Amino acid sequence: MHIERVPEGAPKLPPPSDPPLRFVEAAGARYSYTVEGPSDAPPIILVHGIPGEARDFRYLAPLLAARLRVFRFELPGFGGNLAARLPSPWPRARAEAVINFADALGLDHFALLGHSMGGRTAIEVAGSWPGRVRQLVLLASAGTRRHRNLAPPVLLHAYARLARVPGLRRPMIGLIRAAYRRFRFMAAVERPDEELAWQFELVRTIDLAGARRAVARIRCPALVSIAEDDPMIERAIADELADAIPGARLLVFESGKHNIQKSRAPELADAILELIAERAPDEG
Repeated sequence: MHIERVPEGAPKLPPPSDPPLRFVEAAGARYSYTVEGPSDAPPIILVHGIPGEARDFRYLAPLLAARLRVFRFELPGFGGNLAARLPSPWPRARAEAVINFADALGLDHFALLGHSMGGRTAIEVAGSWPGRVRQLVLLASAGTRRHRNLAPPVLLHAYARLARVPGLRRPMIGLIRAAYRRFRFMAAVERPDEELAWQFELVRTIDLAGARRAVARIRCPALVSIAEDDPMIERAIADELADAIPGARLLVFESGKHNIQKSRAPELADAILELIAERAPDEG
């Protein structure tokens, strides 16, 4: 594990980009996404967290698109794909959705980036389909143990069950909105009820044991990054991920909070482009 620490002092952010959403059908499901960058450039798929959508990468994506073909993938049930659902809320189904999406677009190999709970999805993809993922980037990612703002599994399962009860659904969704206000995820506060209810189902299935098994299978070049003032996920989670992935680079910011894909976009873009420029071991 190679550790780099970036001192405090946020860089000037670039103008954001908001390409129009596109849709593709794959394996009986509909996926929404955006695309930008040269059509012949190496592809990278960006996977948002929970909550999340394609717009989460509106500052980072245009910086990557100068040299990469950038696909911002929206999980079924999020963003512009609200009406869709995965066949299962478990991480394996989320990972299969990424692979189905890549297959639909003819992406045999790609770099993969996951933010927050999207990192859990990216870990599952990289661990289960190692031949497909050239490079892996984990930003403020969920890891192999419960982070400080994730409720114990027994509570997560209880919350999910209560959210399915018609008379209790609205107050349970109110709890999600209150939590998002506390962490200043203001865009998520306004998301529709059905999306927030679906989030209960996804979060209860984080599957930490499965995460440990998937991480142990990752062999591609990797970049793990976090801000020390992240209110959601502690630095130790990133340390453990970087230590578990052979040769991973750990990039630590003194400040940047949880959404470092915005707050530290220029520095992250440089690090990601450097990672992808390096030749993966299986590329000869």
